[in-house]
Amino acid sequence: MNLLDRKHPTVVIGPPGTGKTTFILDKIEEHLANDISIDEIAFFSFSNKAVDEAKQRASEKFKIASSQLENFSTLHSFALRQMGLTREHIMSNNDWRNISNELRININVSNDDDIFFNNYDDKYIDLIEKAKRRDIPLRDCWAMFAKDIIWHKLEYIDKGLKEYKSVGYEQFTSGTNGYLVKDQGPKVDFTDLITNYVNGSFFKSFKVVFFDESQDMSTIQWKMAEKIWSNSEKSYVAMDPNQAIYTWADADVSRALQVKEEAKNLIVLDESKRVPKKVWEIVNRVEEQIASSRDIKWSPANRDGSVEFIRGMFHLNMDEGSWLLMGRTRTIRDDMEEVMRKKNVFFRVKLKDSKYRYSIGTKERNAILTWKDLMRSETNEVPIRLIENLYKCLGKEFVARGNKKLIAEQRKNFPDKKLSFNNLKDDFGLLAEFGTPWAEVMTTINTETKAYLENLETRGENLALEPRVTLSTIHQQKGGEADNVVVSLDIGKMAYEEYRVNPVNEHRLFYVAFSRAKENLYIITPQSREAYRI
Repeated sequence: MNLLDRKHPTVVIGPPGTGKTTFILDKIEEHLANDISIDEIAFFSFSNKAVDEAKQRASEKFKIASSQLENFSTLHSFALRQMGLTREHIMSNNDWRNISNELRININVSNDDDIFFNNYDDKYIDLIEKAKRRDIPLRDCWAMFAKDIIWHKLEYIDKGLKEYKSVGYEQFTSGTNGYLVKDQGPKVDFTDLITNYVNGSFFKSFKVVFFDESQDMSTIQWKMAEKIWSNSEKSYVAMDPNQAIYTWADADVSRALQVKEEAKNLIVLDESKRVPKKVWEIVNRVEEQIASSRDIKWSPANRDGSVEFIRGMFHLNMDEGSWLLMGRTRTIRDDMEEVMRKKNVFFRVKLKDSKYRYSIGTKERNAILTWKDLMRSETNEVPIRLIENLYKCLGKEFVARGNKKLIAEQRKNFPDKKLSFNNLKDDFGLLAEFGTPWAEVMTTINTETKAYLENLETRGENLALEPRVTLSTIHQQKGGEADNVVVSLDIGKMAYEEYRVNPVNEHRLFYVAFSRAKENLYIITPQSREAYRI
């Protein structure tokens, strides 16, 4: 390949549900058929979730163990390996506590390991990170974005932060105080990984390289991607600029559009397998308000689907199919959660790092399922770790004194041990009779929770299965989908103020939200004036 061509990767535009990942896997299959090994192919995506999904699908399609797909990675993980670092070199909460104490500033850090992003409640640290993500001098970033930030204080904090990362906590604190950390130094944060790779002498070439969800990359991530594809023989950049919803994390949409415009080979995946006709009409109405969408034409799936504007969710029948309920903010999502509890619906709430919080506590849920397993027959055995959890939920009148402690000791000494109902009756002080309903023996569960759980059972919910209903903010459901999608048009005061000045970010966000629906879309009409308008 001509070296000049390496600067212009093939760009793949994939609107919602058009199968970007499937396209990429098919291309990988073509290259494997041309005697290119899997080790000579790389796949990068914006989040761990997207990488894990691609790994799983590639593993099944090509009959290759996931452990052999090391080059299926996020840019951050790839940079970490190329530099010979481990997770212990990443700034920990204790590192931030040390810096906070020494610099006398209040820093609380929340990590999102799925998209490798740190949220800082200190505006000075946040501005320093913004400068790195945008790859601009700190002084320029301060001039562009600082509102009530003092330059000399910003410079002082930036210098102290760089020094701590360089020398480690023992030298930085003179060895007299500080929270212990696993590795003394040097330390890096997520953005440093990308910056150091771009500025360092790191070069790894591939025969073929793929970049997925590229519209969400920051400026410095784009520079790392370009460094990788410039050293590879063939490259594909898959994106949908209209789904760029991480501008709050400094996603460089203008760079994505530039790469698209400069592409010598542009492929548009033009038929959605997910979005039905009626839903597509709403999605298309939003899309028309996004300037970058005008030359991207795509069609819906060959089924009608439905769209309904509703004043509230309480009347919706959620007994069948998968459901995804989305709010613009966590507060709006929490309001949805309250309605679901009143409706006696079994649900889960999407958190960061691809984790979930369930409408039933893990302890209570596992205890109920364990009791039901024991009730299948008097000789049916279950693992002792589940018995230990069950005993914590049983009332004291149903377990003889001292036996909860005895079970805990047995679990430590014999972790693989299994016990039946008869074993528990004979040897571990269980006083309940076989066949007793769980609600009668688990008296430690409060009345409100117990009533909710009993109502779920009455409605036929199977607590052993994943809930069919998921609650989430719109940002957290990028890449998700469900048969039925419910979206609130309320967006909150802060987002509304930004929406009035710069509406395109909200257009992109609701473009993503509405396009999650595989069959039916329910749009909750505004309950306040701070709302998105279709």
